[in-house]
Amino acid sequence: MQAAGKSQVAPLNVAVAGVVGRANSLRRCVHAKDYFLAQVTQRQTEGRNAMSGVILVTGGSRGVGGAICRAAANRGYKVGINFRQSERLARLLADAIRAEGGTAVAIQGDITIEQDIIRVFSELDGSLGRITALVNNAGGGIGSGPIHQASIPALQAVMALNLIGPILCAREAVKRMSTSEGGLGA
Repeated sequence: MQAAGKSQVAPLNVAVAGVVGRANSLRRCVHAKDYFLAQVTQRQTEGRNAMSGVILVTGGSRGVGGAICRAAANRGYKVGINFRQSERLARLLADAIRAEGGTAVAIQGDITIEQDIIRVFSELDGSLGRITALVNNAGGGIGSGPIHQASIPALQAVMALNLIGPILCAREAVKRMSTSEGGLGA
């Protein structure tokens, strides 16, 4: 139930990002993909039209992100594949999705940079339309060294990638999905 004057956004749309974050093991990767697919299936059985949405997957050019992009395209989403450096992989994935009859676009942007995030969402709006789902998949760790040797700049970079960037992405998504901003809310 929606409170008066407050907008709600379906948990799948923004919250899936917290569960799907960059995985450190194959088991977690499989779980994240399965969780996403279960949420899409649940939305479909609840009568929501997940087949006509626009999804953005950060870190979507390879690995778990790439699998999520393919799965979303197979379920009818128009897919925004965000990448930071893997342009070739992102474009190959977008081409593969289009070859299978889907709609996809590769969008470069570093989610640790606020202006890049704003631009990514703007490009998504212009190429695929208003976002209806976000998967904050991009992420990383402090490297292979022991934690007691981690520098402040390394920790700040990890926080920017794994915390601040996803929150800024969620902010931009909510601006577009919130019913108070003209979005569908679910």
